[in-house]
Parts: sequence; structure tokens; C-alpha cells
Amino acid sequence: NLDKLTEHVQDNVYVYHLKGNMPSFSEIDVETKLKYYSSQVEAKGSIDLDLNKLDFNNIGFKMKLKLDEVALGQSEKYVRFPNLLLKQSKLNANLYVDKNTKSDLLLVKGTTSIPKLYYKAGNRISFVQPINLNTRAIYNHKNASIQLENSNYVIGNISSGSFDANLKFSNVPYLSSNIRANYIHLEPVLHFASSFSRVNKKESKKENRTIRIPINFDIQLYSGNMEYKHNAIYHLNSKLSLQNSFLSIPSCSFRVSDGEVYLLGKVDFIKNMQSQFDINLENINLEKFIRNFHDKDLVSGKLQAVFRIRTEGLSKKDIKKNLFGTGELNVKDGQLFDKANFLKPIYALDKIISIKKENETLSSFQNMKTTLYIQNETIQIRDFEYKGLGLQAKGKGDVDFSSNASLRITVGLEGLVGKAIKVPIIYNSEKTIAFIVDPIWLTSVYAGTLILAGPAGTVVGGLVGSAVSEDVDTGWSFFKGFFGKKKKSNK
Repeated sequence: NLDKLTEHVQDNVYVYHLKGNMPSFSEIDVETKLKYYSSQVEAKGSIDLDLNKLDFNNIGFKMKLKLDEVALGQSEKYVRFPNLLLKQSKLNANLYVDKNTKSDLLLVKGTTSIPKLYYKAGNRISFVQPINLNTRAIYNHKNASIQLENSNYVIGNISSGSFDANLKFSNVPYLSSNIRANYIHLEPVLHFASSFSRVNKKESKKENRTIRIPINFDIQLYSGNMEYKHNAIYHLNSKLSLQNSFLSIPSCSFRVSDGEVYLLGKVDFIKNMQSQFDINLENINLEKFIRNFHDKDLVSGKLQAVFRIRTEGLSKKDIKKNLFGTGELNVKDGQLFDKANFLKPIYALDKIISIKKENETLSSFQNMKTTLYIQNETIQIRDFEYKGLGLQAKGKGDVDFSSNASLRITVGLEGLVGKAIKVPIIYNSEKTIAFIVDPIWLTSVYAGTLILAGPAGTVVGGLVGSAVSEDVDTGWSFFKGFFGKKKKSNK
């Protein structure tokens, strides 16, 4: 029998209580308390030994472990993530450990928690609190793997759910997992996940930097609810695969604003985070979607869209600079509201053009579609077409990433006295009143009305004004293109 209080100091480990009982040379009952740096560890249980061959297979034990504020900083001796501040983070655990002799398997079950896990988020220090895990883990010594079963987790207000996983240790650890999340707040998840990356410091001063992620994985993810930038996302189903710091998304779908989104993508972390995504939107309630970003209604209708985008870079500046994309949008059975209603200037023409349609009817449309090109930090709108009730419109323009916009839309009035008239509408984001009728066209219409009088003057003036206005616009575009900076081709 051994029952005494001892204190032993070695590498900041203090053993201050040890109690033991040896019924035989191969059986040991033990109870101990020790301090590991500033933390406390308690263990109580029994150990079975095969004295003829002392190795992992021939040791058995049943043990209860209690860890109180164990410093995670010591784990940096074995694995280190530069943006994780483990020295400031603590671990608590209540675990039951069970292993039979003549077995490669070690069972660990119980709860672990990290009250606060600190990490660097850009230039500031942030933290997640708390992180709780309740799991049953089986360690296979022969295969060097850990199987996690019936596991539940809580990561602060970021996510909660359950999962199964298998982690196999090798030169590069490999994780396969099936995660079923109750909810995910995606923005803090992305910030937190970035703390696990390793940036190659030798390459950090070069234009093309590399990020090496020290693990490979295949993950099947389902989330009933997810939030990203105030957008509520439902029924997310996704597959993620990371191999040698190359991330592929072979399938991803979710519901948002009453519609469906399908996404495929790939990200090469080694090659300056070169990324490419194909996005397909179906039956999105556009009015509902816009309300997530704007407090007023702008456009209603059902949106169908297809995008392909690519970019590269580790900073927001580089990602925007290198962003290139194409897209096609089609909105059916909708209506224009407020600042998006480019037809507002048409209402003011009632004194010179007979417009009998009500405002609400005039701004309703059957179909609105356009083609987009994204390059040089500018969204180029091409082939804009609008088919409303009693009118049609076509247009084009540019919107840069600073929200400066220049658009030209030509509205053809159908079924009115001025059937042949095409009214040019100009949009300039720098003007107090953004949408206006082209002044050249308006002057021509007014002059035609005075000279010829009546409907004929309106028609002739409108035709002349449209032609002159278009020629002036074409000439101005040529002038800017000749003396200004040339843009890259869309091809």
C-alpha cells in the first residue's frame, strides 16, 4: 500500500498527491493529482500490466480523468497554427478512458470544453466562446487513427450540431467527416477557419503567396439554417474536399429567398488562392432578397441567373483587382420601384406625349434580362432588354466597385401616338436625380412640337432627337476610347 503526499518538480510538473494499491504485481489501483504548469490534472482508476511484455497492446486500464484549465500553449511543441493564440486558451475535460489488454483499441468518452479560444482576425485579436464537445472516441493504435462517434458540439454562437468523423494520422493527417449542423453563422466561421492556415513566410513578400493547410479532408455537410450577411439560408447540402491545399466543392445547394442556389467551385491555396465558382440561381424572390440589403423595395419578380467567376489573391484588394466573371440574368413578372424605376422620367413627358398608362402598370414588366461582364473592377451591363406593358427598352452601361454608374436605356413607346419614338434615358450616379431623359432628345421633341405642331411634330422631333442623341453618345464613346485608357476585351 502506498498513501502519502509528495511534491516533485520537473519541467513545471508538480505531483502533490499520490495514492496507490497493488493487489498483485500486474494490477495497480492509482489515484493522483498533479499540476501541469498552472493547471490541475486528476486521475483515478486501475492499470493491468503484462510484465513479460510491456507495450501498448499489453497494457489495460480503466481511468477517470479530470483536467482543469490545462494550458493549450504547450501543444505548440507538436503542432502550431500561427493565427491561433493557444497560450491564452485553456482546456477543461471530464473523460473516461478504457482499454483492455491484448487490444489495439483505446476508448475515450466524455466532455471537453474551451471557455475561450483566442485567434488573430486580421489586425485584431478575437475569440470564440465557449467551445464544447461531447464525444465517444476510439483510438486505433495499429492504424494510427481516431474514430469519433455520436459526437455533439457547440462553437459559441457560430454553430452547433452533431458529427461522426475519422482522423488518420500520417505525414499529412486525413479527416473524413459527416457534419449535421443545427445552424451556422458563416461570416465568423470563415474568420475563425482562416486561423488554421499556415502562410509561407518566405513567400509572403512576393506577389504570389502560398497558404499551406496541414490537413487533407473530405466533408459532407448539412445545415438546417445558415446566415450570411443577413441572408437566411436553409437546407444547405454540400461536399467539400481538401487535398494538398487544393479545395474542391463538387456539389453545393441551398434555399434562399424562396429559391434554389447551386454552386460548384475550386480554390488553390498554394497558387495565390486562385478560385473559380459556377453559380446557378433558380426562382429567387428578388424583392425578398433585396430587402436583406436595402430598406426600400427596388425590383420584384422571379430571378433566374447563371454566373461564372474567377479571381486570385489573399487580400480583399487583390481579390477585387483580379475578379473576372460573366453572367446572365432573367427576371420575370416583376415591377420596378423607387430608385430602380428608370421609367420615372417617362411620366413627366405626359404633356408632350399622350401617356394614359398608370404609373404602377407602366413600371410592371413581363421580362427583364441582361448579360454581365466583370473585369477591371467594373460590372459591364450588356444587352439589357426590358419588356413591359405597352413599352420595351434596351440598354447598356457600366457600374464600378465604388458604386459609380453610367447607364443608357432607350425606351420604345408602343401603342401610343408616338409609336415610332424611342426615348433615351440616361443614368448617372453622380447626379442628384439619377434617371433623366436625354436633354438632346427632349430639346428636339420640343422643337418639333413648336414647328410642326401636334402629334406629327412629336413624332418627327422624337425621331430626329433619337438619331442625334445616339450619334452624340457614339461620338463621345469614341472620344473616350481614343484618348482614354483601353479596356481589355471581354473575349
